Amino acid sequence: MPLPLSCSETFDVVLKSDAAKTPAPTFVFRYLSLREWREAAWLYDDERTEKMKAVDLVDSILKALRVNLAGWRDMGVPFDLDGLDAVITIGEAWQLLGLSRRQHEVSAPEKNAFTSPLPTNTAPSAAAVGQDVA
Repeated sequence: MPLPLSCSETFDVVLKSDAAKTPAPTFVFRYLSLREWREAAWLYDDERTEKMKAVDLVDSILKALRVNLAGWRDMGVPFDLDGLDAVITIGEAWQLLGLSRRQHEVSAPEKNAFTSPLPTNTAPSAAAVGQDVA
């Protein structure tokens, strides 16, 4: 099943300022469809966003985050999608927007599948060019 169609498939995002905390306050996002991603892509157009009123830009960022924010944990307050603007700063909102849109990056379990340790016997199976085989 494609990730955007599965409500149970989510990914975690931790703000840089919270990375060293234990447990780290974590935002949980669901995967966006390409259509949903495209609807907020204009926010990365500096020429367009620089001409906006600040309040309209903030509202647009919050709207974009609310599309796929599925929850949070270790925040000290219960999850409240409508209360997102009460728990983050504008800088954190921009950071969350960027990190939440990086869903296309390989997740940790998938990455580990490609970085398996080498076999224990790593001796070459053939002699190097110019060496005699004993």
